[in-house]
Amino acid sequence: MSVELTAAWWGIENTVQGVDVLAHLKDLQLKGVPSICIDDNFFVDPHHGSAKTLFVTYVIDGQVKKIELRDFDLLKFADLQ
Repeated sequence: MSVELTAAWWGIENTVQGVDVLAHLKDLQLKGVPSICIDDNFFVDPHHGSAKTLFVTYVIDGQVKKIELRDFDLLKFADLQ
């Protein structure tokens, strides 16, 4: 099964305070990085001191799926199914 990342946004939920991180995640996936801890040290901090969420949209077996990860969650590429 091949997973295609189609959108990834890191920021404060229900606001425009965030950044597009799709290229960064695709690069990590391509390099074979198995997992990443979601935090401000890994992504640019769009709003210091606020809780942020990573929104990821991906396609697997022709189906569009979405996940949301909060600060300090672990994104495992192998778990995207």
